[in-house]
Amino acid sequence: MQVRVATYNMHHGRGTDGIIDLPGLAEVIRQSGAEIVGLQEVDQCTKRSDGIDQSAELAQLLGFNCRFAAHFPFQEGYYGVAVITRFPIIAARQFWLPTAPGCEARTLMQTTVDINGVLTDIYNTHLEVRRQDIRELQCNTVADVLELNTLPAILTGDMNATPGQWDLKGRIAGLLWDCDAHGNQFTFPSGAPSKRIDYILASSHWTATGSGVRIIDSIRSDHAMVVAELALIDKLT
Repeated sequence: MQVRVATYNMHHGRGTDGIIDLPGLAEVIRQSGAEIVGLQEVDQCTKRSDGIDQSAELAQLLGFNCRFAAHFPFQEGYYGVAVITRFPIIAARQFWLPTAPGCEARTLMQTTVDINGVLTDIYNTHLEVRRQDIRELQCNTVADVLELNTLPAILTGDMNATPGQWDLKGRIAGLLWDCDAHGNQFTFPSGAPSKRIDYILASSHWTATGSGVRIIDSIRSDHAMVVAELALIDKLT
């Protein structure tokens, strides 16, 4: 069984041209062929986004299902992360990550998806942007959750850190493997990416297939989208 997974910091739908264009963003996703997308920087019914539930709107445009998890209230709505997918969503929950005064609240989202009869946990997050010590605490909490996982798992996210700055070599690395094995696919800023801060990681149930990891650069966000093609090799252990 094969599946195409993406992670995309959508910058609340605002492109580098300053325009919020959800149909255009949906078209980028459609053209990528992604079947499961972890989204970061998602607005739900905020004033700056004209009161639109962005993940629900994208899901409708693509014929997908969606779940949203709020980091915090913002402009009469909410700001957070979401998962959209063409597969049925069985369950969803969120885990609060450690934070500190002056840092934004952050969560880890867990969405259980039925991929052609195989239940799979999709984790999605957006880590602290300024303080590495808080990111490290957040990584430990992510690892705590992953250690309890019993299903095939995939983690998507904007980790706000290059490979040498976060827990790719720590506890998370013992639980998931980096789908960009060479670590040379830059993702930010879009237009002329110069560093890698967006990731897809997977449990040992999965292996890379097809074209592996691709970067799709577009004016529809300030991040490029990362797309990985994965094949299930073991659904039980």
